[in-house]
This record gives sequence, structure tokens and C-alpha cells, in this order.
Amino acid sequence: MFPRDGPPHEMVVLTASAPMPNKRKRGRNLCTKFKKLRENGLVPITIPPGAQGPVGENASVFTRRVGFIVREHVNLSYQSWSKAPQEHRQMLKNRLVADFTLDPNRVEDKKCMEISLSTTYNNVRSNFYKEFLKFSKEEVRANVPPDLTQDKWDALCDLYETPTWKKKSDKNKDNRGKNNTGHTCGSKSFIAYYEEKKQGGKEIGKVDFYKMTRTKKDGSFVTTTSEENYNLMREKVADEENQSTEEEIFTEVLGTRRGFVRGMGKFVIPTPTPSSHLRYESSLNMELETCKQDLSNTMLKLSDAEQKLARAHNLYSFEAQISKLAPNGNTDSSNAVVVLPRHTPLSLSVTRTPLLLHLSLYFGLAIWET
Repeated sequence: MFPRDGPPHEMVVLTASAPMPNKRKRGRNLCTKFKKLRENGLVPITIPPGAQGPVGENASVFTRRVGFIVREHVNLSYQSWSKAPQEHRQMLKNRLVADFTLDPNRVEDKKCMEISLSTTYNNVRSNFYKEFLKFSKEEVRANVPPDLTQDKWDALCDLYETPTWKKKSDKNKDNRGKNNTGHTCGSKSFIAYYEEKKQGGKEIGKVDFYKMTRTKKDGSFVTTTSEENYNLMREKVADEENQSTEEEIFTEVLGTRRGFVRGMGKFVIPTPTPSSHLRYESSLNMELETCKQDLSNTMLKLSDAEQKLARAHNLYSFEAQISKLAPNGNTDSSNAVVVLPRHTPLSLSVTRTPLLLHLSLYFGLAIWET
């Protein structure tokens, strides 16, 4: 892992690319604000309890940094984010931990890193796919996007031409066509928008928040479906005979999806289901067993190190006894007698050359007497 108190990570030197068209559009993400903040240490970031995304003034800095890391350091040619090697994904998370005040052991922080990286990974590849579709099969490889090298673009083109990718792309396109609710948050996450709209730290009900994110400036809903959902939720909340909580009503009207809170995006941790509890418990047990094994291996290494240290200490004491054999410059060791504990293996060769002793000590402490 990179040092948390060290300098910012290396920023990739951007090479000259093809001339840009005259049409004005957003320039390349150079993480300028991030670099300025990082000069003063880790960039502070806030992820509220129960959330999976950052909020506050540095939320956009985090998002842009994730985008930079994915574009510059990720192999985009895997079939999916989950197919990328674990060590590759962990390397990317290590980069984030080394740049932001993230706790890799906190549930919210771990989920934030995983979802932010996976979502950005998919979005980047989707954007490059739009570039891929602009050209014919014969022309596409010669038109390398400014953010990619030829090798990376060729690998992506190979991926885009596979039947698996085409099937997945068609399915996603069909799913997007079924989304008839829409929202007005733009690229900002729901959790970040929610924190901005909280007045004096006062919580906003989910039903009211749903209306805030589905209405335009003139107060009209973005779609008729959004308006129907909101009216139905208000009716159920106003029904005195209905004992359900507002959150239960919200879920009842909008429906549920595993690992996803409908109407709140991917940046809110959903209420766990019994099956997810079992999966989470199984995951914790596996981590516990891994920790136990690591601890056992560490204890063995520690025990071995202690034994080596004890032998080194004994040898040092042994040499100290040898030095006592030559008081007042007398270096004659011919009268030295070695007294060892019973069953102590020791190979000893002593020459009459002054203090030239060749010792091989394995166990025990030798006591020299003159």
C-alpha cells in the first residue's frame, strides 16, 4: 500500500493528442484541485453512516479522482468489473486509501470504494463504446480516443466486437428504455444531493425527498409515472388506518431490488434481507478463518525469531566469557575448560593461537572457567 502521509501519487504525463474540434466541451480531467489539496496531506472526505457515497465539499474531488485512476491505471478489456483480478482491484483501492481519509475497515468506506470504482469502470467503457460506434469496422481502430493508447484501444475494440458484449449492451439499452421515472439531480448522487438539501441537519422524509428529486424548477414532475408514485405514497401516509412507516410505504410503492434501494440510487446501503444476512455472515466467517490462519503463521514466525534471538544472546554471552580468559593481556587459552549442561550439543575447536577460537553453538549456555 502506498504511504498515507507521503506525497501525492504520480500523475501520468499526458502526451499530445490529435487536434480537438472547435466545438466547446469539457476538457480532460487533470485532477488540479485534488493535487492542490493533496499537498497538505490526505484529502478529507465524509461518508455518512448507512451511505455508500461521499458528501460535502470534496465529494466531487473524490469522484473526479476515481475517474482519473480508472482511465489511467485500469485494464478496461475485462468482460466486467467482477472479472478483474482481485489484486488489480485492491491496487486501485489502495490508491484511494493513500489519498483520502478513508478507513479500509469501515463498511461504508469499503462499499463506497467498490461501488465508485465499479460504476466508473462501467461508465468509462460505455463512453468509449459510443466512440466505437461512430466508425465503421475498417476505420474504428485508426481513430484512437485522446485518452487511450493504441494498444488499449485495440483491446477495447476486441471486447466490443464479442457477442457477449453486444448481447449485454442490447440488454442494458432495453432496461434503460424501461426507466420512466427520471430525476433532476444530474450527475450528482442522491446521497450528496440529500445532504445538501438538509436544513440545519434536519432529516428529510423519503417521500418528500422523492418529490424534490423528481420535479422541475416550475414544480412539475419530470414524468407522469413519478407524479403517480408520489401521489400514491402521500395517500398511504395520510391513511390513518395504515400502520406502515414512511420507509415501508416508500419501498412498497417503488418496489425492491436485491442490493439496490429503488428511488435512492446505488449510494444508499439497502436494508439487509435474510439471505443477505446469511451471505454476510458466511463472508465474515471466511475472513475470521483467514485472520486466524494469518495469526497462527505470525505466532510461528515470532516463536522462531525468539529462538534465534536467544541463541544469539547465548553466543554473545559465550564470547564475553572468552574475553575474560585473557586478563592483563594474557591471550593464552591453553588452560580454558568448557563446562556445558548435560546433553548440550556443542562442537568446539580451539587453537593455541591467541583468542582465535572457532565455535559452533546451537543450544545452551557455555560456562568457561580458568
